[in-house]
Amino acid sequence: RAVDRLRAIVAELDWIAISHGLSVTMSAGVATLRAGDTVDSILTRADAALYRAKALGRNQVIST
Repeated sequence: RAVDRLRAIVAELDWIAISHGLSVTMSAGVATLRAGDTVDSILTRADAALYRAKALGRNQVIST
């Protein structure tokens, strides 16, 4: 929920001070720690979730 709230805040910010007409969105992949996870396995799942979020239209958070 926290990452999705951050996503919404970023999308609602007024970026006109940087560039007129600029809009910024973000996508994120979030992985929950599972028994037996290694750093590599959790990062791999989070990375896959991020690319799924982008493939599904961006500006969203996908959790695994």
